[in-house]
Amino acid sequence: MESEQKEELLWRILKTLEDISGKIDRLTSILEFSQKRDLESRVQEVIGKSEVRRDIYDLCDGTRSVRKIASVLEKSVPHISIQIAELEKAGIVRAKKVGKEKFYQRVL
Repeated sequence: MESEQKEELLWRILKTLEDISGKIDRLTSILEFSQKRDLESRVQEVIGKSEVRRDIYDLCDGTRSVRKIASVLEKSVPHISIQIAELEKAGIVRAKKVGKEKFYQRVL
């Protein structure tokens, strides 16, 4: 194979790889957008018309534990704990354990 032919072949391979890379990037963006929409939908479904769950969800910024959230909302710790468990089960809130405490963070 001549050097010009090799160069042409390499150029075509590179061009094809660039095209594939662009398509993968677009598919990744579409998937991320779809996952975000699904999560937003789940948030609305789980929170519904519950003001307490909305308030709890809003307070889950990664800096608050159940006790802190209960204190801010002036609700009992068991009540807040039950509500947070539902938010976790739905996958819209995550817990990060630090020592003996868990701090809650919204996923979205």
